[in-house]
Amino acid sequence: MSYSRARAEAIGIKMESIGLAERPERIIILALFTIAAIYWLPALNIGIIVLAVLSNFTVLQRALHVYKTLKKGNKP
Repeated sequence: MSYSRARAEAIGIKMESIGLAERPERIIILALFTIAAIYWLPALNIGIIVLAVLSNFTVLQRALHVYKTLKKGNKP
């Protein structure tokens, strides 16, 4: 995900606040499921799955944002 943001920003597209699960949200999700795993071990597996799904969704959101921006001709 960081790579997709860095590549888009390298060509001048603002990527701030684009995507559902940016770094702070991913850290919070991982922390919550890790704490839950202390009491119920399968919670960690569920947390990793949730993190993987949200991460992939975020990359798709960012790719779509870059595509729409470039299609409009807003490239600097």
